[in-house]
Amino acid sequence: MAGIKVVKYLIFSINFLFSVAALIVFGLSVNARIHRVYYHITDDALQAVDLLIVIAVVTLIFSFLGCYGTVRESRCLLILFFVGLLIVFLMLLAVVMLGAIARRPAFHEELKNEIKQQLLPLSEQPKDIQEDLHEVERSSFCCGLVDGYLDWGEVAPDSCTCRDATRKCEVVDGREIYSTPCLSYILTMVDIVVVTLMTTGCVLGALTILEMVLSLVLICKS
Repeated sequence: MAGIKVVKYLIFSINFLFSVAALIVFGLSVNARIHRVYYHITDDALQAVDLLIVIAVVTLIFSFLGCYGTVRESRCLLILFFVGLLIVFLMLLAVVMLGAIARRPAFHEELKNEIKQQLLPLSEQPKDIQEDLHEVERSSFCCGLVDGYLDWGEVAPDSCTCRDATRKCEVVDGREIYSTPCLSYILTMVDIVVVTLMTTGCVLGALTILEMVLSLVLICKS
């Protein structure tokens, strides 16, 4: 009897942590989707973001079912909770697999080609996109995306002006501008996000397996 109480406490505690994590993931994912241009999220990476939103919503629903089913010791709800955990685990596995694909060199090359097709020349992009790129150039000490200042056309914007002598700069038409394209910094940022998502997916996946085992114990005792 004491063992069952411990199992109930563990399930309830893990579900609470899942709920908090799901709320955080949901908020961050929605923010990333709304500001996809600022975070440089491609159509392929957007699939992983959308999947995270779905996982967060499903996790919140099944966390409630798990807590309620555990307190009531309802066999039906516990079985439904177990099935939900299995679905969440499969979706987390999909996120990790998408993350692994996004870290391949082929994906970086595909991202580079997509940027060339959709964003160049930068001077013809909408004003809001240009402002976002200017902010990236100022904060990352870079200019352009793929081919440096040439991505802007004939004249590089003021955000490309070299203001830090320790950075790589070049003189163009009497102006000293950053010579490093911003794509390298963007790829680094994307890689950090992908690694974070994969790590989060692995940790949550391990907790999901633990909850599946604990819920099976309660199902067998119900």
